[in-house]
Amino acid sequence: MNPEDALADLIARCPEHGTRTETWPECRCAAARKAATTLAAHEPTPAQRLREAAAKIRKHAGDANADRPAPWEPSTAGSVISRRPGGYEYVAGFTTLKGTAVADWIALMHPGIGEPLAAWLESVAERLTATTHPEWQTTLEPHAFALADQILGKVTR
Repeated sequence: MNPEDALADLIARCPEHGTRTETWPECRCAAARKAATTLAAHEPTPAQRLREAAAKIRKHAGDANADRPAPWEPSTAGSVISRRPGGYEYVAGFTTLKGTAVADWIALMHPGIGEPLAAWLESVAERLTATTHPEWQTTLEPHAFALADQILGKVTR
Protein backbone atom coordinates (compact mmCIF):
# COMPACT_ATOMS: atom_id res chain seq x y z
CA MET A 1 0.00 0.00 0.00
CA ASN A 2 1.44 3.41 -0.92
CA PRO A 3 1.86 6.05 1.84
CA GLU A 4 -1.12 8.16 0.67
CA ASP A 5 -3.47 5.16 0.76
CA ALA A 6 -2.12 4.08 4.15
CA LEU A 7 -2.68 7.55 5.54
CA ALA A 8 -6.21 7.68 4.08
CA ASP A 9 -6.97 4.31 5.69
CA LEU A 10 -5.53 5.57 8.98
CA ILE A 11 -7.85 8.57 8.83
CA ALA A 12 -10.92 6.55 7.91
CA ARG A 13 -10.67 3.67 10.40
CA CYS A 14 -10.06 3.58 14.13
CA PRO A 15 -7.01 1.29 14.47
CA GLU A 16 -8.15 0.00 17.88
CA HIS A 17 -11.81 -0.66 17.19
CA GLY A 18 -11.75 -1.14 13.41
CA THR A 19 -14.76 1.14 13.01
CA ARG A 20 -14.99 3.78 10.34
CA THR A 21 -15.21 7.34 11.56
CA GLU A 22 -15.75 10.63 9.77
CA THR A 23 -13.26 12.43 12.00
CA TRP A 24 -10.93 11.36 14.76
CA PRO A 25 -12.76 13.19 17.55
CA GLU A 26 -15.56 10.64 17.22
CA CYS A 27 -13.25 8.03 18.71
CA ARG A 28 -11.20 9.03 21.78
CA CYS A 29 -9.21 5.81 22.28
CA ALA A 30 -5.40 5.85 22.63
CA ALA A 31 -4.91 4.39 19.15
CA ALA A 32 -7.01 7.15 17.61
CA ARG A 33 -5.01 9.83 19.43
CA LYS A 34 -1.76 8.25 18.25
CA ALA A 35 -3.06 8.12 14.67
CA ALA A 36 -4.14 11.77 14.86
CA THR A 37 -0.64 12.72 16.05
CA THR A 38 0.89 10.76 13.17
CA LEU A 39 -1.41 12.53 10.74
CA ALA A 40 -0.52 15.97 12.15
CA ALA A 41 3.17 15.18 11.68
CA HIS A 42 2.54 14.57 7.95
CA GLU A 43 0.55 17.72 7.29
CA PRO A 44 2.77 20.47 5.90
CA THR A 45 2.91 23.69 7.89
CA PRO A 46 3.48 27.14 6.45
CA ALA A 47 6.99 27.08 7.93
CA GLN A 48 7.76 24.06 5.76
CA ARG A 49 7.03 26.25 2.72
CA LEU A 50 9.88 28.52 3.84
CA ARG A 51 12.20 25.51 4.11
CA GLU A 52 11.16 24.37 0.62
CA ALA A 53 12.00 27.81 -0.79
CA ALA A 54 15.37 27.80 1.02
CA ALA A 55 16.22 24.41 -0.50
CA LYS A 56 15.30 25.65 -3.99
CA ILE A 57 17.47 28.75 -3.55
CA ARG A 58 20.43 26.65 -2.41
CA LYS A 59 20.10 24.27 -5.35
CA HIS A 60 19.86 26.94 -8.03
CA ALA A 61 22.43 29.28 -6.49
CA GLY A 62 24.83 26.37 -6.07
CA ASP A 63 24.37 25.25 -9.67
CA ALA A 64 24.86 28.79 -10.99
CA ASN A 65 27.88 29.42 -8.77
CA ALA A 66 29.51 26.16 -9.89
CA ASP A 67 29.11 27.25 -13.50
CA ARG A 68 30.17 30.91 -13.07
CA PRO A 69 31.41 31.73 -9.54
CA ALA A 70 30.04 34.79 -7.75
CA PRO A 71 30.18 37.69 -7.38
CA TRP A 72 28.83 38.82 -10.70
CA GLU A 73 28.79 42.33 -12.09
CA PRO A 74 27.16 44.11 -15.00
CA SER A 75 29.25 45.12 -17.97
CA THR A 76 28.63 48.22 -20.04
CA ALA A 77 27.08 46.27 -22.91
CA GLY A 78 24.03 44.87 -21.07
CA SER A 79 25.70 41.63 -20.08
CA VAL A 80 26.72 40.06 -16.79
CA ILE A 81 30.27 38.94 -16.13
CA SER A 82 32.17 37.06 -13.45
CA ARG A 83 35.64 38.56 -12.91
CA ARG A 84 38.58 36.18 -12.69
CA PRO A 85 42.29 36.77 -12.24
CA GLY A 86 43.52 37.96 -15.60
CA GLY A 87 40.08 38.55 -17.11
CA TYR A 88 36.41 37.67 -16.81
CA GLU A 89 33.85 35.07 -17.76
CA TYR A 90 30.66 35.91 -19.59
CA VAL A 91 27.55 34.97 -17.55
CA ALA A 92 24.59 36.28 -19.57
CA GLY A 93 23.66 39.00 -22.03
CA PHE A 94 20.60 40.95 -23.04
CA THR A 95 19.87 42.66 -26.33
CA THR A 96 16.71 44.50 -25.33
CA LEU A 97 16.56 48.25 -24.83
CA LYS A 98 16.36 47.66 -21.08
CA GLY A 99 19.11 45.03 -21.12
CA THR A 100 21.40 46.99 -18.85
CA ALA A 101 18.72 47.21 -16.15
CA VAL A 102 18.18 43.45 -16.35
CA ALA A 103 21.93 42.83 -16.25
CA ASP A 104 22.27 45.13 -13.23
CA TRP A 105 19.55 43.19 -11.42
CA ILE A 106 20.98 39.76 -12.22
CA ALA A 107 24.44 40.88 -11.13
CA LEU A 108 23.00 42.26 -7.89
CA MET A 109 21.25 38.95 -7.12
CA HIS A 110 24.25 36.73 -7.95
CA PRO A 111 24.58 33.22 -6.46
CA GLY A 112 26.48 34.51 -3.43
CA ILE A 113 23.18 36.00 -2.22
CA GLY A 114 21.62 32.53 -2.17
CA GLU A 115 23.11 31.13 1.03
CA PRO A 116 22.33 34.11 3.30
CA LEU A 117 18.82 34.34 1.84
CA ALA A 118 18.19 30.61 2.33
CA ALA A 119 19.60 30.78 5.87
CA TRP A 120 17.26 33.68 6.68
CA LEU A 121 14.21 31.77 5.41
CA GLU A 122 15.24 28.74 7.47
CA SER A 123 15.77 30.83 10.60
CA VAL A 124 12.29 32.33 10.22
CA ALA A 125 10.88 28.80 9.73
CA GLU A 126 12.66 27.53 12.85
CA ARG A 127 11.46 30.44 14.97
CA LEU A 128 7.88 30.08 13.75
CA THR A 129 7.92 26.32 14.32
CA ALA A 130 9.14 26.79 17.89
CA THR A 131 6.92 29.71 18.88
CA THR A 132 3.84 30.01 16.67
CA HIS A 133 0.79 27.91 15.88
CA PRO A 134 0.77 27.04 12.14
CA GLU A 135 -2.44 29.01 11.54
CA TRP A 136 -0.68 32.23 12.61
CA GLN A 137 2.68 31.73 10.87
CA THR A 138 1.86 33.55 7.63
CA THR A 139 0.31 36.42 9.56
CA LEU A 140 3.45 37.00 11.65
CA GLU A 141 5.92 36.83 8.74
CA PRO A 142 4.07 37.96 5.60
CA HIS A 143 7.22 39.16 3.81
CA ALA A 144 9.04 35.85 4.28
CA PHE A 145 6.03 33.99 2.88
CA ALA A 146 5.63 36.45 -0.02
CA LEU A 147 9.26 35.82 -0.93
CA ALA A 148 8.91 32.04 -0.57
CA ASP A 149 5.79 32.01 -2.72
CA GLN A 150 7.60 33.97 -5.45
CA ILE A 151 10.52 31.53 -5.33
CA LEU A 152 8.21 28.51 -5.42
CA GLY A 153 6.06 29.96 -8.23
CA LYS A 154 2.93 29.94 -6.06
CA VAL A 155 1.89 33.50 -6.83
CA THR A 156 -1.27 34.16 -8.76
CA ARG A 157 -1.52 37.27 -10.89
